Amino acid sequence: MQIQVNVRQLKLQATLFVLLANLVCSSALGQSRKEELFATVPSQLRARLVERLKLLVEYQRTQQWEKQYDLLSELVTQGKGKDEFVKLNRHYYSEVVPDDLIVDFTPKAVTAQSESVDYGEWTIFGCARLHKKGRVLQLYGSVSAYRQNNDWYFSQVGLVMQVGAQPENCPYDMPATNHRTK
Repeated sequence: MQIQVNVRQLKLQATLFVLLANLVCSSALGQSRKEELFATVPSQLRARLVERLKLLVEYQRTQQWEKQYDLLSELVTQGKGKDEFVKLNRHYYSEVVPDDLIVDFTPKAVTAQSESVDYGEWTIFGCARLHKKGRVLQLYGSVSAYRQNNDWYFSQVGLVMQVGAQPENCPYDMPATNHRTK
């Protein structure tokens, strides 16, 4: 009887050890993939890039144009004031394309255009989820990230497509799905 209890305890301990090891390994793999994804970005700038990129996507998703404006590069705003930018976006998303709204963006590849810590430019490619007429489409998207004034500034998240063509399905590992939203 004593031997059977010890065998059960050993099996239980071994199972718990394997589960814990899998958890630790998958967590480490997730971190290393993120590190690999942003490998072209100086390591000391990566966390801030991810933080501000998440805000950019959230503000675009929720149509908080005033807040998004503060995250946009001078190259993108081209001298337009905040009031003008907000007015144009409100008109565009309510009158021109009221049924098209990017609801999420998952980075999949980062390309350095210029790797300067002070004035660098990177293009982040990934999968953009677009809400369009009651459906969610998984499309190829991108956003430009710029270093200016010792911080990260961006373009808006946009769809990648050839001139005159339709948006492309996301080519990365996420399945391109067209399903109805709940």
